[in-house]
Amino acid sequence: MNDTMTLSIRMFGAFRKYHQGELTLDLPVGSTASTVKSAIAATLQQSNPAFGNSDLIEKSVLADNHRILPDDAKISSAVTLAILPPVCGG
Repeated sequence: MNDTMTLSIRMFGAFRKYHQGELTLDLPVGSTASTVKSAIAATLQQSNPAFGNSDLIEKSVLADNHRILPDDAKISSAVTLAILPPVCGG
């Protein structure tokens, strides 16, 4: 039995500065959205040393095709998620 899943992460806003296209992560089945966000940060820091903004990750949210995921949401299968940075405007 395979206890890992492959997630595709679509990058939006400020994240596109550090990674173009989708980011692929292999994580344990049942990882939380918070764990996924930490894995995104670690991967971006490793591939692009200019990314050092953990504040950006902390203020961002993950979303699937239907909703924004709370940090404690468990992800139990391979899916495509989006990382959405905070935005401002009027």
